Amino acid sequence: MFPMNWLLLFYFIFFMFMIFITKLFFYLTPNHMSNPSTPKYLDIENKWMW
Repeated sequence: MFPMNWLLLFYFIFFMFMIFITKLFFYLTPNHMSNPSTPKYLDIENKWMW
């Protein structure tokens, strides 16, 4: 049970980190909803989302 608790903690931290990165990414690109297919958006998405 001890390694499993660390695994769940790791998933929780990773989940919060991805939410933070997504919010930061949407904050840096405020026009992603109006024009989501720009090369800049796709470039940042390919670098940070994958």
